[in-house]
Amino acid sequence: MEPISGTVQFLEVIKKEGSTYHLKTEDAQYIRMNASASENEFDIGDEVSAFIYPNRTGELFAAPIVPTASVGQYGYATVTEVNRDGAYVNVGAPRDILIPWIDLPKVKDVWPKEGDELYLTLRAEHDNQLYGRLISENEAAERFTPIDQEKFKEMKNKWLEGRPYRLLRVGTFMLTGDGHKVFVHESEREAEPRLGELKKFRVIGINEKGEINGSFIQQAYKKMDADSEKLMDYITKNGGSMPLTDKSSPEDIREAFNMSKASFKRALGRLMKEGKVEQTSKETVAKNQ
Repeated sequence: MEPISGTVQFLEVIKKEGSTYHLKTEDAQYIRMNASASENEFDIGDEVSAFIYPNRTGELFAAPIVPTASVGQYGYATVTEVNRDGAYVNVGAPRDILIPWIDLPKVKDVWPKEGDELYLTLRAEHDNQLYGRLISENEAAERFTPIDQEKFKEMKNKWLEGRPYRLLRVGTFMLTGDGHKVFVHESEREAEPRLGELKKFRVIGINEKGEINGSFIQQAYKKMDADSEKLMDYITKNGGSMPLTDKSSPEDIREAFNMSKASFKRALGRLMKEGKVEQTSKETVAKNQ
């Protein structure tokens, strides 16, 4: 008999005992289903479409749901808990599914957090227990929806949303809700996102395969405007001064404004050029205060 843990099966109701239905698969495997798993009641002989999942001891149960992901089927699953064992996700089943720590990034800072969504499938072990398996690069390449030049012209410089499925030093690989594949080079990000984090990106190009090249960074002139406003707002609210200059450390700048030192210097230089601020040896002050 074929293993059925983690799959959706059509089962026949053969009897009901108390709050438990007894079901049978087409190849005569017998599965139980708690009546509380469904708002509907079933009669003997009814056919039920149900997801098959194990309890903690490996005994199989049925739940009349359509999971977001199953064995052989990919989909998004929401992260419900993260601990040293890995990340638990909800595919709609009565039990959450573990993605083992060994399958997550080596750097825990980019592990997913509760509420993030991961694109995955399920795998079943010999004891029926289920685990999540993240989509691989080869599988993503087979499943993504390419875009052509006409579509790119419509999308260029627009901000879209996607979720990272693969994180490398060279860049971030993402999928959008429409199934488009996105690559953000390391030079187009100021910080590395989490796996499964909902992330906005700007469309800046496409490659020959129809994959999007994206950026987490605003166009330079718009970003400088926003950064300059952030600095000026801080100075105004802080009595006309800021305890940072273009000589300050990158760590102090990032802690204060969550921006790189290069972005800080460009924004500060713009304010100085416009005659709004000046620097002393220890601080930046607003002019005409």
